[in-house]
Amino acid sequence: FMKESNVVLVFLLCCSVGLQRMDRVKAVVVVWILAGSWMCVHGEINFTMIGFVIQAISQFAECSKNVMGEYIMSSADFKLDPLTYTLFMAPVSLLFLSMGVAWTWDPAVIAAAQANWHLLLPNACL
Repeated sequence: FMKESNVVLVFLLCCSVGLQRMDRVKAVVVVWILAGSWMCVHGEINFTMIGFVIQAISQFAECSKNVMGEYIMSSADFKLDPLTYTLFMAPVSLLFLSMGVAWTWDPAVIAAAQANWHLLLPNACL
């Protein structure tokens, strides 16, 4: 349910920074997408609040990054091409992801990576 509403979150964030304008038709589309997302939810027995909060924070951060990238790349003051934007954003993303890895580190990760190297290698090349 949460991942399907990324489109809505990106649109609302774009409206908040002035990249998009909300009108009645777009509001109906937003409500339609949210209603469809909510109808897909059924029967999760093992709900955990910490998982929900981590997913919500991750989703908000990803959508904010996308909106910030669009804002920076379309701004007349600070116009960047996509490659230069990625060059600047990659170290920042690595910093935050590294903090998450340090917080949730398990020594069994290395053994699992060695056992599944044949799956990880093609994935890393994408």
